[in-house]
Amino acid sequence: MISLPTFFPGPRLLCLLSLVLCPFVLPVAAQVEESGLDRLQRLLATETDSVRKVGLYNDIAWEYSFINYDSSLYFTEKALALSHQLKHTYWQAVSLEMKALLMEISGQVEEAATLYIKVIKLREQLGGEGLETTYNNLGILFKGQGNHRKALAYFGKSYAIETANNHYEGIGGSLINMSVALAGLGRLDSARLLLDQAIKLARTHNLRFVLQNAYLDLASYYIRQEQPDSALYYCHRLISLAQSGTVEPETLVTARQNAADIYVERGQYQLALHLLNKVEEALPHLNNREYFIRLYATKARALAGLGQYPRAYAYLQKSAAAKDSLLSAQTVGILHDIEKKYETEKKERKITELELTATRNESERNAYIFIIIGVVAGLLFLYVLLRQKSKTNKIISQSLAEKETLLREIHHRVKNNLQIISSLLNLQAKFITDKVARKAINESQSRVKAMALIHQELYQKDNLTGINMPGFIKSLIESLLSSYRVDQQQIKPILAVADIRLDVDTAMSLGLIINELVSNTLKYAYTVKNTAVGNLSVTLSTQKDTLLLSVKDDGQGFVPADSSSYGIRLINSLARKLQARVTFESTGGTMCNLIIKKFKLV
Repeated sequence: MISLPTFFPGPRLLCLLSLVLCPFVLPVAAQVEESGLDRLQRLLATETDSVRKVGLYNDIAWEYSFINYDSSLYFTEKALALSHQLKHTYWQAVSLEMKALLMEISGQVEEAATLYIKVIKLREQLGGEGLETTYNNLGILFKGQGNHRKALAYFGKSYAIETANNHYEGIGGSLINMSVALAGLGRLDSARLLLDQAIKLARTHNLRFVLQNAYLDLASYYIRQEQPDSALYYCHRLISLAQSGTVEPETLVTARQNAADIYVERGQYQLALHLLNKVEEALPHLNNREYFIRLYATKARALAGLGQYPRAYAYLQKSAAAKDSLLSAQTVGILHDIEKKYETEKKERKITELELTATRNESERNAYIFIIIGVVAGLLFLYVLLRQKSKTNKIISQSLAEKETLLREIHHRVKNNLQIISSLLNLQAKFITDKVARKAINESQSRVKAMALIHQELYQKDNLTGINMPGFIKSLIESLLSSYRVDQQQIKPILAVADIRLDVDTAMSLGLIINELVSNTLKYAYTVKNTAVGNLSVTLSTQKDTLLLSVKDDGQGFVPADSSSYGIRLINSLARKLQARVTFESTGGTMCNLIIKKFKLV
């Protein structure tokens, strides 16, 4: 399965460049001799005009956004402070939009959206100047959150303004962005029509940047349509353009990565590694963790295909570490909000204490109404105590939320480590010639996957203490059918699982038991050729103080006579742990029933 980028950065960069460029022209000599941060820092050191300084602060913040988030935020705050001091509406809007982009980069999506709404109000005060940029950036924000419908609406607003202004490059960028949103909604034919319009516009008006991103989206379109040759054609067109002209780094990286994914799928590992090495050289200059996750995962597959298992394992570890790093970055925004709310409550508590002190001083100055003041002070004291208790409970709740976030990350890392173990077992099995040993490795891999599903359920769901059994068993059966390459037209799974949530220990034991029983069914129950569809049923229900599990197939009957086999020993061992009675029947197929006494509902 070839993974696709969620969004191509080209059209956005068009808008960002229009956002932060200073409204004055640099001397030609300076443009030729210097470039980037050094030139901007030199200009800032000698600039005396305050309005131009705001523009330079924004330019420097934009350059730093690719390499140093903290420095970028520092210069953005300076631009905001100076623009407010000057009461310059245009530069307030530009600086706020730069800050919104940085909030989005750091995962603080809610704060970014709030800032964009403020920018829209400022731009409306300016008569709509720059609104197309803000609408486009809001569309990208919603696209990143998977809200393709809202993204399409904002891209459409940007497109309408660009069309009214006859700004061809902006029109082309909006067409591509709308195409990406339509593809996310599954409307691939409509997405293709918009891409064709963008290509025609780019060729008519010589819009190099728009044409490159349209080619990149066309490659993505053909990948979705499972036409890898056409996808490779457009990827290599972009790679060729990079040799003869300028192609944006993000565009070139994505094209090479897409082509490498296709080559890995085809088993052309050397061609894939050649492209992936180029990608790895370019990534340190780009500020995007998702690129690293995708590169490392694909490179591990290519190296494994060439038999270079130590290097493949190293890149699997890098991919898992990059995923963990991305998850940690996303929690920064949550923790930031918690900290801000906590500081606000501290200030309110200080105000309450000052009010209480003032009340006590007043009671001393008015001793002649001591009884009345005493009653009022008592009531006020009770009120403060109740309010203080309420605030304490809020702080405790916030602390629990932080710990829940950390616990969720632990489950995520455990799941990643189990996936690495599963991948290593899979790699090892491919090169074992002994059938018995290979069978043992494959069965171990199946058990590891069953345990990984538990941790996946825990970190993806709201409840970290229990497992939703209908969803878990459905995922487990689907995983086993996929592992044994079983077509559901040959064996039909029938699930009747009560809507219950079990504790982790019980769910782990039940998952391993179901894994063993279903694996035995898939391996042995239907070895005799039969044109009829086989039925595999799994039932889990509660009855008074017991839990009933039943796994049944209608294949050739089987009752385990040899209790020394590893699978049967494992089932019996787990059954003892659950204080369960195990019975097998072999009438019209095979049925295993467990009556479980020791379990815990959550």
